[in-house]
Amino acid sequence: MLVAAAFGAPLAFAACGLSPFPEPSGTTSTGGTTAGGGTTSGGTTSSGGTTASGGTTASGGTTASGGTTASGGTTASGGTTASGGGTTGSGGATGGGSTGGGGSTTSSGGGATGGAGGATTTSTGAGGMDLDGGADAASDAAGDASACGAIEAVFPLEPGLHVASCTPLTYATNPPTSGTHYPIWAAFKKYDKPVPRGFYVHAMEHGAIVFEHNCAAGCDADVAALVAYLAARPADPLCVAPLANRFIITPDPLLDVPFAASAWGASLKMQCLDFAAIGAFIDAHYAKAPENFCFDGTDVTDPASGIPAGCGEPMDAGAD
Repeated sequence: MLVAAAFGAPLAFAACGLSPFPEPSGTTSTGGTTAGGGTTSGGTTSSGGTTASGGTTASGGTTASGGTTASGGTTASGGTTASGGGTTGSGGATGGGSTGGGGSTTSSGGGATGGAGGATTTSTGAGGMDLDGGADAASDAAGDASACGAIEAVFPLEPGLHVASCTPLTYATNPPTSGTHYPIWAAFKKYDKPVPRGFYVHAMEHGAIVFEHNCAAGCDADVAALVAYLAARPADPLCVAPLANRFIITPDPLLDVPFAASAWGASLKMQCLDFAAIGAFIDAHYAKAPENFCFDGTDVTDPASGIPAGCGEPMDAGAD
C-alpha cells in the first residue's frame, strides 16, 4: 500500500528599515535653534534639516514611535520610550513566528535524513525513568525535558509491500516506521523474545504502536512500568475484548538507543522512558495508518506458530 505524506518546511525572516527624508532648507526655527537651515521643535535640529519621517522624533526626549518592526520577524511590543531623558523598557521583544515555551522544539524539513526526503524532528518530554528501573524523582520534579533526550521524528512513507515471511529486509529508519513487511502481523502483546521487524511493521500498518527496547544492562523494571502504563490507557473501541489496544512491546537487538516507539510514519527515541513523551506520541500516531482495524495477529515467537527461530536474519538496522 502506498501512502504519501508531506511535512513542514523551515521559516524565513526578513527585516526592513526606514530612510530619513530632508526638509526644504531655509525654514525658520520656532522656539529652538536652527542648524544648517533646518527646523527644530522644542529640541535640537538635525543638521541639514532632516527629520526622521515615520521613525524617531526628538521631543523633550526620544520616543521610538510604534517600536521597531522587522517585517515577518521580531516586533518590539510596546517599543522603548525615553521619558524625561531616561530610558524605560516597556514590553519587550516577541519573536514573530518563533515562540519559546515549554522547552526546546526543533523542526527541520530535511535536516535529519531518513527514508527519502528527510525527516521532521521534535525534541520533547519531561522527566522519565532510569535505565535500571524506578522513577527518576529528581528529574521528574524538575521537569527536565532533556532527562531522557526524547526525540520524535516523522518520516516519508515507504511502500507497504508484502514479501514472503522471513525474507531478509532493509529499512531506511531505525526503528522501522513503514515499508516492506511480511504477510502476517505480530499479535498485540509484550514479548520476551525479539519480534522480527517484518512482522511488527505489518502491525504498525494496522495502526499499532510498537515499543522497542535494547538495554545492555537489562531493563526489566522499566519494561514492567511501561506495561502498567499502557494497560491504564483507554480501551480502543475498534478492539474486541479481551484485546484492549494495539500495542506491542518487544526487545530489538538492532535498536540504536535503549528505548523507542514506532508507528506508521513516525518514531520516538529515548535514553530512558519518558511517559509524558510516550503519551503524546500515542495520542498523535495511534491508529493513524492505512489499514486501521483491530484484529489480533500471531504470536510469532511461539514455536506453535511454525515461524522458525532466526526468521528474517540478518536484518539491516537501517539509517537513523
